[in-house]
Amino acid sequence: RDTHAVLKDIQLKEPDVLGSSVFDHNDFYRNLGPYLIHLRSQSGELPPLFFVIADVYKAFDSVDQGKLLDVMRSVLEDEHVLNRSRLVCCGKRSRWVSNILVSSDKDATVSRFTSTVPFNALQSIMVDQVC
Repeated sequence: RDTHAVLKDIQLKEPDVLGSSVFDHNDFYRNLGPYLIHLRSQSGELPPLFFVIADVYKAFDSVDQGKLLDVMRSVLEDEHVLNRSRLVCCGKRSRWVSNILVSSDKDATVSRFTSTVPFNALQSIMVDQVC
């Protein structure tokens, strides 16, 4: 989970580094829109599109870990500051708590959500944040 948060943080800071990697449905649709616009601008009509959904959870078992580490050394910084926080959300009929990860720069002036934040986060309070 922490590794996912670090990779998500890298994607937010430097989107070009991880290429067209997607971590959830929102990332997929965020990349799909510009791609469709690009296709339409070239030929005027969309060619047939095929999408593959794959669970790559076990895919890393067959990856050479040494080679992967060499590739990721150029991408990863030595230190990422991740703060575990709770987001208390209040609705008209219910209240719920989401555990989230927040990435902060070393000087703690910029914070980014590296976990998925609920859609109604405007009506929420962040608590237990450790700086």
